[in-house]
Amino acid sequence: MYDKYFGLTDKPFSIAPDPRYLFMSEQHREALAHLVYGVGEGGGFVLLTGEVGTGKTTVCRCLLEQLPKNTRIAFILNPKLSATELLANACDELHINYSENPNLKHLTDVLNEFLLKSHAAGLKIVLMIDEAQNLSSEVLEQIRLLTNLETNKEKLLQIILIGQPELKELLARHELRQLAQRITARYHLRPLTAEECESYILHRLEVSGFSDSLFDKKAIKELFRRTGGIPRLINVLCDRAMLGAYARNRRQIGPNVVKQAASEVMGGEVHAEQADTIKPAHTPGYTMRWLSSALAVLLVIASVYVAHLLTKDDDSKQQYLATIAENAKIAQENKALLTKLSILEAEVNAVPKAMLPFLPAGVQPTSRLIALQHLMGRWNIDYQPTRDGDACDYALLNQLRCETESGDWENLNKINRPVIMKLISTTSLPIYGVLLAMDGQNLLMNFSGEEIVLNKNQVSAYWEGDYYLLWQTPPNYQQPLAIWMRGIPVQWLVTSMAKLDKLDLIVPPNVVFDQTLKTRVEEFQQKHSLRADGVAGPHTLITLNSLTKNDYPTLSFLGEAN
Repeated sequence: MYDKYFGLTDKPFSIAPDPRYLFMSEQHREALAHLVYGVGEGGGFVLLTGEVGTGKTTVCRCLLEQLPKNTRIAFILNPKLSATELLANACDELHINYSENPNLKHLTDVLNEFLLKSHAAGLKIVLMIDEAQNLSSEVLEQIRLLTNLETNKEKLLQIILIGQPELKELLARHELRQLAQRITARYHLRPLTAEECESYILHRLEVSGFSDSLFDKKAIKELFRRTGGIPRLINVLCDRAMLGAYARNRRQIGPNVVKQAASEVMGGEVHAEQADTIKPAHTPGYTMRWLSSALAVLLVIASVYVAHLLTKDDDSKQQYLATIAENAKIAQENKALLTKLSILEAEVNAVPKAMLPFLPAGVQPTSRLIALQHLMGRWNIDYQPTRDGDACDYALLNQLRCETESGDWENLNKINRPVIMKLISTTSLPIYGVLLAMDGQNLLMNFSGEEIVLNKNQVSAYWEGDYYLLWQTPPNYQQPLAIWMRGIPVQWLVTSMAKLDKLDLIVPPNVVFDQTLKTRVEEFQQKHSLRADGVAGPHTLITLNSLTKNDYPTLSFLGEAN
């Protein structure tokens, strides 16, 4: 519509992931370099994460154009599949024949056979999975097993996982640690800066054939303020702003056009860089209030009109009676409309409120990053969500480790540490609260800095058992401690066990995790109702910390929480 008006070859702000429009900011170049490096490293996993709309899929499509001719790609766009369905999808993408109604073993066998033949023919096979945060742990484990096929020099399958930040949380789970260790390259895409936002807009206009300055400086500033630098939102807002300029017969776009466009496509809300969602300003409640006000004005007008009619003749009175009947019909229809709007308003308001009937007015849902900020504060760590890098990476600098766990109240009581509880509403939207204290059925929780006393029944209605835990690791800790390992973490384990047994030992740094220590760990685990596998993982080390140290935050009684 407006492309000819502005002299464009096509629409510059389509949300389709067209590699021609890929804006190579510094971080996008780094992301592409990580993917290229990972694919060339001879197998394993490459991880690309980022918020919705930051350009992950576009970067990957750009990668596809740069791959050598001897590369074959299986691109999975919908990963909400079982392990069998996903392997069948991969076989379809690679044109591998398999039997009707195949089982998992058959698909694995034919895929492995294909990989061996492809390697012999000098071909490289890549499995690329978009929206990988939707993969289940079981499917991810099956995918990991595919990378076990290898030669002496390289693995025969390269896997690229693309997903939202939740994918990092998923891979941080203890049961997926083997997969996480096989990631050879990873990168997290972030929103554009204000300067990059301007360059991004100019770049897309130039690619579409527009070389002049279409958006003035104030308009670009408003665009960044409204979108938070997320490319997809920039595209949507710029597209609507250009349509608005075309409708107004304008050749340049100012901030007022952007504001009007934002009110049409985003509800006029500012999309802050750290915001989790965009909430429409004109909710059904707003519409109800507007409609009620309009009806009140109409009643006043009708009253004046009636008074006027009563002074007229009989014909006017007949007209008046007809008008009354028509108004009664309209009023009935408006009443039905108001009822529908009331129901709709309740449904929309249920998005943030249904999950939080226990919160006082004014307390807003908490994002995971804000919750992590408050949780780290319990460990006397000053973490700012705007800080570059992942929150869990920052925790590692302070000898703390993030764990994504699933359990019940008994697990939380046994761990005895503040945790972030992930609450899920009937609308499937998550909200994160920091559990500070437990006292029988009573809880003390923190939502966006507000401390609230609740009971377990209130929280249980929205908690499926998922929580995030920070715990203090032994020095130089990288992975669970197991037999025949050695080094400073094992030295710490032996020293802590000796302290528990009230022994004063001088333990060398290169002490070995031998069979005697494994037996001692198993006895410790059995005594404290832990999984008795002889491996000193997070829960074993947390329990050991609880018995030998006292310089960590706990789930104190309510009166002691502060």
